[in-house]
Amino acid sequence: MPLWSSRQQDYSEHAPLSAQNDYDDEEEPLPPYPANPNGRSSNGASAHEAMNINGGYDDEEDDEDDPGFGEGDFYQTGSGMSTQYPKIKQHKKQNNKPTTRHRTSLICAYLKYCLCCCGAFGGGRTKRCLMCLFYMVLFVTIMVCAAAVGYIIARDGTYQKSNGDNGNNNNNAEVLNKPQQTNAAKLPPPPLDLHHICSDWITESGRQKCQSECSMADCCSLPATNKNSCWEEQADECATYRAACMALELHSDDDTSGGSSGNGSSGGVMGPKTILYAPPSNLPILCSSEALATPGGFDNCANVCRPSRCCYPDNFDCNLADDRYCADYKDLCASVAESWRGSGHAVAPSSTTSSTSGGGTTSSQSPTIANEVMKKCNAASLNPPDECIDACKPGACCYVSSSYLPIEQLFNEYYGAANNPMQNMASCASSFGFCQQYGSCEHLNHMKDVAGWHSDEVNYVVDVSTPCKAEHIAQFGALECSNVCQPAHCCFSGEYACDDVQLGHLNCDDYKACQVLYPNKKASTMELLQLAERIDEVCSDSSLKTIGGRTECQAICSDHSCCFDQDGCSDDADKNCLAYAGCESYYELPMGGGQVDTNSNNNDNNNNNAGGSISTDMEVEEFVTALEETCSEENLKSINGIYKCHNKCQSHLCCFASADDQAQRDCSYERPTACNLYEPCNKLVNPIHGNKPVKSLEPADIETIVFDACYFGADPLKITEEMVQKCHGVCAQRLCCFSDYLLQSSCRDTVGEDECELYSLCEQLVTDDGVEVNSAIDLQENEFDVAHLCTSKVDEDTDLYDACKGLCIEKRSCCFDKPGYSCYEEEQDWCDEYKACEKTNLKFSGGVSTNSNSNGGISAGNNASPLAPEEIEKTVFDACYFGDDESRVTQELVTKCHNVCRSRLCCFDSYKLQGSCRATVGEDECELYSLCEQLINENGGEVKTFIELDLKEFDSDRPEISTSEQMIEKDVFDACYFGNDESRVTQELVTKCHNVCRSRLCCFDSFKLESSCRATVGEDECELYSLCEQLITADGDVVKTFIELDLKEFDSDTSNSNRAPGPGSNN
Repeated sequence: MPLWSSRQQDYSEHAPLSAQNDYDDEEEPLPPYPANPNGRSSNGASAHEAMNINGGYDDEEDDEDDPGFGEGDFYQTGSGMSTQYPKIKQHKKQNNKPTTRHRTSLICAYLKYCLCCCGAFGGGRTKRCLMCLFYMVLFVTIMVCAAAVGYIIARDGTYQKSNGDNGNNNNNAEVLNKPQQTNAAKLPPPPLDLHHICSDWITESGRQKCQSECSMADCCSLPATNKNSCWEEQADECATYRAACMALELHSDDDTSGGSSGNGSSGGVMGPKTILYAPPSNLPILCSSEALATPGGFDNCANVCRPSRCCYPDNFDCNLADDRYCADYKDLCASVAESWRGSGHAVAPSSTTSSTSGGGTTSSQSPTIANEVMKKCNAASLNPPDECIDACKPGACCYVSSSYLPIEQLFNEYYGAANNPMQNMASCASSFGFCQQYGSCEHLNHMKDVAGWHSDEVNYVVDVSTPCKAEHIAQFGALECSNVCQPAHCCFSGEYACDDVQLGHLNCDDYKACQVLYPNKKASTMELLQLAERIDEVCSDSSLKTIGGRTECQAICSDHSCCFDQDGCSDDADKNCLAYAGCESYYELPMGGGQVDTNSNNNDNNNNNAGGSISTDMEVEEFVTALEETCSEENLKSINGIYKCHNKCQSHLCCFASADDQAQRDCSYERPTACNLYEPCNKLVNPIHGNKPVKSLEPADIETIVFDACYFGADPLKITEEMVQKCHGVCAQRLCCFSDYLLQSSCRDTVGEDECELYSLCEQLVTDDGVEVNSAIDLQENEFDVAHLCTSKVDEDTDLYDACKGLCIEKRSCCFDKPGYSCYEEEQDWCDEYKACEKTNLKFSGGVSTNSNSNGGISAGNNASPLAPEEIEKTVFDACYFGDDESRVTQELVTKCHNVCRSRLCCFDSYKLQGSCRATVGEDECELYSLCEQLINENGGEVKTFIELDLKEFDSDRPEISTSEQMIEKDVFDACYFGNDESRVTQELVTKCHNVCRSRLCCFDSFKLESSCRATVGEDECELYSLCEQLITADGDVVKTFIELDLKEFDSDTSNSNRAPGPGSNN
């Protein structure tokens, strides 16, 4: 019994609860079971018998009268003791045999037994209550535990290992087999040397260290639905962990299983002490290219070679008792060397021979399979990809998949469906070492044809960014990215140069996304300078005159043409556009390519040496003159000037590296002639402050100089033209730290955060829109509002008076105009924002009453001082004039011009908001505002953005602009709508949509060229152009091709179908 034991023994078959009486505590007996449900007689045996009770009866007879278990029942216990209770009705004994009780009423019996706690015969009540309580507690406990287990499994349970069809396996430990060591909020940053730590996954201690670090990122491999998953919130950290831990993930079963899952049955983890035996005589055969061309052959070579890793105790945590055989293994085993990436990767061939234990030498190893595949499968060798397909054929089993991968499609097209080796081949993707020899074949899965729909030719480029996104690696592991990045290992690792593996022609920028695998390897200033020097050499004028030179320059610069487009990628720091400044010579060539000397190396050229020398001298002189002008001290006072000078000097800045500049290598001794020509660039690196280069000063000195020149605190009176000029002189070299508008990309990354912080006060010279502040009034306006400028001190200080009045006239001139012409009545709230201006002699002209003066003219009432015609004309000119210089057409100019012209736009015919006021205002007055007419378009509408003004004044082929709201909405809909129909996304649609939307793209947030103009244009008008928002990416860039639009709207599971349909649409 659960809580106590009966002192009576029952030898009969008894129910779960005892029906016995205790000696010391009488209990009510269990009720009798109902009649035999099988209809068998009482003499027959029954499998359902529960116990024998003396005093049986006929259940049928007495069923109606029998009150059940209670008073008068009589039974005999198993020990022969009997108990009789006062009878209500006596059960009769039949044939002296016990009455049979059955389990069919067991539940009822239990309930009666447990609940019968009252009455005259309530003996054993305490025990029954305790028993009932016990079972209730037990039941509740079981239910709570079951619910908890169900909840845990539903929320956290995952026992599967991620197995990709293409061999990208993720063999992580089962999540539920151990407690989580981390969660989404507490993933620690990866150690800086994690890649080095996890390069040793083949020794016991090395694997333990790697596992210890990598286990901190268990949350990275959990599904996103798991509450402890962290790969979405901390994708960058997870990507670093999973990249460094990649080999451990792939080979986590090496110590328990061998064969294709690792490096063979004998290739498990090694202890701290290893014996390296003499290499087998057939080692050259075991590790030959032919042997490594099969999974089994690769595993055999790896198993034999693994103990030789202890020859490198700095990399692997094991030692050899005798290292005399290390040289015998070195070259032959290089093809299966282990690292954090796994094994089976390309290696740089040895350049020298090495001595063997037998006194002979081993020659450098022959090119490995991985080397050969990389040479044919890289970003520079995919047009056409035939050689890559051929090189990948022996490793086709690594890419056999239930999915129809792009590589299989290419194999079908190349070999034909009947001869495709992947058709009847078993997958060997689990043989990681063997398959990583063919990792570069992953290029065939990530090629994109960028030639366009109308081209008969194909032009493939490799898409590295998709498999190497931090989010992709964090979720699926790093194997796919590592494979496609194999050729670029020379660009990032430092283990060998690209020339060492015959990939010197490789453009490392094609693989910039691979940087995620090498988080501690950043492109240094030195590397960028070396790149710039190389570009300067191959893209020089003399080089571009030859076919070979032009081809080489094109190969380097072709992927950076966007750096030289007006709306291109020059603000993308990853593009390193400044390093590619030398490419400008290539993109400035005539469309026909100019005159190319196809016989540049022919001796016949010597006939023109004299003339060529004269021509070259003249070109050099012109070049130096142009450079001196571009990098003059005057030009270097502006952001635009710094940008132009930097653009021309970038490749030769190393000529002027100062002694304390550790970021740059002094190349003046290596290139003295070139450095002499680029002497004007010295001002950019070492700008002069007085007679002393600021760059050579200590940080504290720089900070002091900047403070003295630029600080004005909360006192606008300190802002003078002299102060602004002095501040510009000190800050010119570092204004690029604070602007990415004109310079297109901040130089903060190049210069360094610490250096830029020394010049932090210089930021006041750049507005929020990236526009340079060149005057005292502009700086006052940028830093102070009108209430700070127009104080009671204006009467005491002439400069402050002029600053206040100048700001008031520039911002609210119409508010202070003559009565009858003032805009104060119509725009009172707007004017009252500048009420502080009345502290000067400017007064709001609220009335329309006028007084005729002696000359018949009109003077302002309320003691207002009207502006002189010359002052009005100058104000309008300063605010609105741009002449033929398209670069001056900015949103700032449009805003200033609107502020000045607001009260006189009615002077110009067809102004849609009201009739012309020229007759009322007068011809002479309107002529003073003649420049304001540029703010009125042909339809009488108001020009509100710089894009509209640019289109109106400079683009003669601009699209027609609709006048009514209905027509605008219809034009936008007809040009831009495609709904859920991906086939309608064409280049023609993108072009039409751009033409219609161009003037209102600034309505949408994050537009990179300008802050949003929604406030200026108005919410209602921007809404008419709502479909145009599909032309703006999440980064604020502009969609220019139908491919970009397709990727944005359909590949990201978004569509403009959810937007309101246009007029006439039934959608």
